[in-house]
Amino acid sequence: MAGRERMRLSDAAVARLRPRQREYTVWDSRAPGLGVRVRPSGGKSYVLMRQVGRRSMRVTLGPVSLRTVADARRECHRRSANPEPEREARATRAVPLFREFVEGPWKAAYFERYKPSTRPSVRSVLARQLLPAFGSRPLDRIASAQVRRWFDAFSRNAPGNANHGLKLFRQIMNFAIARGYIDTNPARELKPNRRPPLTRFLSREEVDGLHEALDRHAGRGELFRQQADIIRLLLLTGCRRGEIVQLRWVEVADDILILADRKTGDHSIPMPVGSVQGHVVPN
Repeated sequence: MAGRERMRLSDAAVARLRPRQREYTVWDSRAPGLGVRVRPSGGKSYVLMRQVGRRSMRVTLGPVSLRTVADARRECHRRSANPEPEREARATRAVPLFREFVEGPWKAAYFERYKPSTRPSVRSVLARQLLPAFGSRPLDRIASAQVRRWFDAFSRNAPGNANHGLKLFRQIMNFAIARGYIDTNPARELKPNRRPPLTRFLSREEVDGLHEALDRHAGRGELFRQQADIIRLLLLTGCRRGEIVQLRWVEVADDILILADRKTGDHSIPMPVGSVQGHVVPN
């Protein structure tokens, strides 16, 4: 491997690797044949260069997020000690359909980790998009062109939801790589849709008009009052809709909301004193 980038890989060193304009691989100086491939998108995966007869064959060991460098070295040594060619070993086991893989290994490994509030949206993307498009195909028969056609069609009507679907699909296929069913992710070259920057904000007059409309709406009854208060809290705090709709009294402390059900952990959000005091009705 003369002339190739080499270093003693460690978890910290792998984390410091940055994407370039072109894909590149850094090879480990301790385990012969082991390397980390870095794509322009920022994705990183372990690879193993094996000699099979007179041919060199590159095998993907999966994303770096799924195993440590020490785990990758152990896998490298295990495969190097096995004289059977990698493709012969793979040929002895059937590649599952996308639906079977999602409903079996992927669900057991990933779905239960989602927050209860996130699971309905994941189920929706699977049921309405991914399973109809790819469910009946073996994992190794899902081509990049097919994924691109699906993503482009989804993006025409719902670019934001298409981005979420693409992220979920990539996670599933990366897990398939880690399980040894495929070598590369067919969505690796796809880029998410760009979201337009937010440059338009309500003026003071527009905010006053919104409050007047909410006052009229709140006067129609208790249910309408709660709906108006939810919109006011969204306006004043910048929270997500689900965070306010599912707000609990334990998360309300004087003029501060302490949201515990967030991906980043507990998060405190101040509220203007007296803004909606006496009107907030959490669950």
